[in-house]
Amino acid sequence: MGGYLMADYKVVKVTYTRGVAGLIYPNRYNAQEVDANGTGPAAVGIYSGELRQGMDSGHCLIILKSDLADIYAAEVGMEIVSPSVADALLEKWRKSQNLPSEVVSDPDRLNLIQLKKQLGITLSQEDLDALDPDKKVPGVSRYNTPLRERFPDMNILDA
Repeated sequence: MGGYLMADYKVVKVTYTRGVAGLIYPNRYNAQEVDANGTGPAAVGIYSGELRQGMDSGHCLIILKSDLADIYAAEVGMEIVSPSVADALLEKWRKSQNLPSEVVSDPDRLNLIQLKKQLGITLSQEDLDALDPDKKVPGVSRYNTPLRERFPDMNILDA
């Protein structure tokens, strides 16, 4: 972390509605401010999809520095949620999209492991770890890694 103190962050669930020209966010929501003080919905990985299902509103998740998150949460349409609630929302979204729970994060490594197996070469511990989606070694990964693991430089607080 280069000598910087780790800042405290919170997860904010933002409710948006369908507008004539696109999504309508709560008045306080500012995409540039979100990017400068945390991470927006594209990095967190969720737009809930309710609008595509014909509903009038949906939600996304953002992560903000704690003090700014509190300001955002005072606005109608935004609320602080715990990382575990956010992880559950991300998992619900993954399932609604029929996405796999595991994904290939390093196809070259998996090809090498397959070649080693075909040649009868004993797999190293690192090779075995690459096949375990719960290990941090690239190879096979969980589709939805918990937020605190995905953003280790952010001290994400409970709601």
